Amino acid sequence: MTNRIKEININIDKIVSHRIKNKEHFIYSYFKNIIKPESNIIDVYNEDLNLIKNFSSLLNKEAFFISFFLGSAEAIKTRKMIQKKNVMVLNSLFSNNDIKSFFADILIAKNLFTRNNNIEIFKEINRVLKENGHFYIKEYLTINQIKKFANKQLIKNNENPFCFIFDYFQNIIKYLKNIEYSVEISGYSNFIFISKGNINKLNEFCSFTYEKLLKNNDLEIKDLTVTFYGKKRD
Repeated sequence: MTNRIKEININIDKIVSHRIKNKEHFIYSYFKNIIKPESNIIDVYNEDLNLIKNFSSLLNKEAFFISFFLGSAEAIKTRKMIQKKNVMVLNSLFSNNDIKSFFADILIAKNLFTRNNNIEIFKEINRVLKENGHFYIKEYLTINQIKKFANKQLIKNNENPFCFIFDYFQNIIKYLKNIEYSVEISGYSNFIFISKGNINKLNEFCSFTYEKLLKNNDLEIKDLTVTFYGKKRD
């Protein structure tokens, strides 16, 4: 079976300097009715103490929460603050782990798509995620990061870096096999672009942002976040 996109939601709102945002609200609301006491959870590179506390508190003693850190100092600090037998904080690469296949009911990750070993990471996610297991992968981007990454991938001068980055993400996520997923694009800019559920609007969004980018860089985006979330079908 092939992968299937359910919907693409785009929510780019006007920049408001005094706006208070809770970036993690969506992740908690999404998993509210998915996490069960017996769920095994893998956390890849979030390095977020509150996330570990909140999610692991919902598990029973037989379920495991395994968190991968890239920073050794943060990993050591987090281990000291969370002393539970079923919570493991590892300072190691996720792409080189010894977790058994089809272990995870839930996998939560951050900033995987633009890593040099992204294909190995997504193959590993596919290996450890159970059938009917849920995933939630978030990527934070800036305008400069998009340009830099597009240039690194030898994008042609006349290509739209926004279209390229989203096409590239779709090409990487194909290494998760037999999944059903949605895409959430959100951020704050000097324009408003809102679309709920319409897959075809992504091309319109890419063209619109590229046009503004060409007009003397008349484009400002803050907190641009692209989230892929869904589940592996049985």
